[in-house]
Formats: sequence, C-alpha cells, structure tokens
Amino acid sequence: MKFSVTLLWISLVAISAAAPKFAVVRVTDIYRELPSTAEMQKDLKSQRDAILQNKRAVQLRGIIGELQVLQSQIQAKKNEIESESGKKLVRDFEIKRQEAETLRQEFEEFRESEDKRINKVMVETMRSSLDRISGAAQQIAKERNIEGVFDVSGNSNTGLPFVLYIADSEDLTEGVIELLAEKPLDEAEETPETAEEAETPAETGDKPEE
Repeated sequence: MKFSVTLLWISLVAISAAAPKFAVVRVTDIYRELPSTAEMQKDLKSQRDAILQNKRAVQLRGIIGELQVLQSQIQAKKNEIESESGKKLVRDFEIKRQEAETLRQEFEEFRESEDKRINKVMVETMRSSLDRISGAAQQIAKERNIEGVFDVSGNSNTGLPFVLYIADSEDLTEGVIELLAEKPLDEAEETPETAEEAETPAETGDKPEE
C-alpha cells in the first residue's frame, strides 16, 4: 500500500512538472507604446494634409470662390437676365462650372490614388511593428520556458475576449515593451517605402509645372 502511494505521489509530481506553462500579452497596449506608432500617425496625417494642398485642390477652391461671386452677380441681375450683361454672366458661370467639374474629377482621382498609397504604407508599417512585437514575445517566452503566449487584448466577433481564462498566467506585456525599447528600429527599417524613396523621388501625382 505504501509503495502504491509513493508511486502515485511520484506520478503527480511528474505530471505537475510536465504541465505546460502559458503566458499572456496585450498586443494593443504594446503597439500603442511604440515610438514608431506615434511617428507613423504623425507622418500619415502630414501626407493626408498634403493632399488638400495639391494644386488641383487649390485651383478648385479658387474656382468655387469665383462661382460664388458669379452666382451673386446673377442673382443681383435676375430682373435683367436677358440683357447682354446678364447673358454674359450666365455664360461665364457655366464655363466656370464645367471647369470646376473637370478639376473636381481630376482631384478625386488623385486623392483616391494617394489614399490607396497611404493605406498601403500604413498596413505595411503596422505589420512590421506587429512582427517585432511577436518576435519579442517569442524571445521572452523561450528564455522563460513558456510554451504558449496568448494575446488578451482582442475580442472575437461575439464581443467576448478570444482568451476567456488562463490560470496563473504570466503577463509579458511590460517585458515586451522594455525589450523593444532596447532594440529600436534601424533607420532603414523605419518605414517600408524608405528604400524606394532613396532611389526615386516621392510621387505626388503631379507633373512638373511648365
């Protein structure tokens, strides 16, 4: 009987020792803390603001202003609209309206193209940051003999967390943040398009003005 109890105790110890060790990490919090995240957001805002300063947008705003003036003049001459001056105002307004419509279409095409480019850069930059986070979490897990790391910052499409419960799980979030702070991005890796920019000038969608 004593021998059986001893074997049972040894088995329980062995099972306990072999039990896998899991940890959690809050990827969203880590991503928010990365300096590259703030830099990316600042850069993307600057690029989106630049779209509105494109020469087409500037010209379009100018023409809209002229249309508003012409419309006011036509309204003031509504009782003389059949006069030569009234007809000229109507003709001028229609010419300006067509010019504005052409510019509007050109600008919308330019903005759509720029939005796609900016979104592509954003996705690539985010992916690079997430890869770094994943790599840092794996490094820490291997060093601490952790067999599984789960992200607890996200929810499923039901609104519930992906990971509902892990007993006695270690949180690696702060450790990952500290590790990434010790290993900042190299200048060549800061943005996915850096290498391309070094070879070719940035595209603005505009041709050189003659």
